[in-house]
Amino acid sequence: MTPQEVYDWLRRDPFIPFRVNLSNGRHYDVRRPEMAMVGKRAMLVGELDPDFPLPVFESSTQVSLIHVNSIETIPQPAPAPAG
Repeated sequence: MTPQEVYDWLRRDPFIPFRVNLSNGRHYDVRRPEMAMVGKRAMLVGELDPDFPLPVFESSTQVSLIHVNSIETIPQPAPAPAG
């Protein structure tokens, strides 16, 4: 995966949450654009802290771009019917 491909996912307008699938079978979800940063050879993926009022990460993982097999949108639950 190239840095440009990952960057394009982060800069979509409107942003669409996505999953980064790795060659070892692991995956990381990026639910907000602030939770990932792209470098030349790696990306940093943060785990959102649900207890903090701002979108900050609690922990992070560095992912080598050569191990990214694919990126896909995260399935979103269907909205509840009005009624």
